Amino acid sequence: TGDEKYASLETGVWVAAGHFIYEKGNPPIVEYKVSKVVHKS
Repeated sequence: TGDEKYASLETGVWVAAGHFIYEKGNPPIVEYKVSKVVHKS
């Protein structure tokens, strides 16, 4: 976006894992866990 308040979102390193949940009679659900990678030296 170029907006400074989103700089860490745009330049950060992220990892994610997700899965689908199927239940009869309901629409599928997608669950995700998203984490930011932080390196501390």
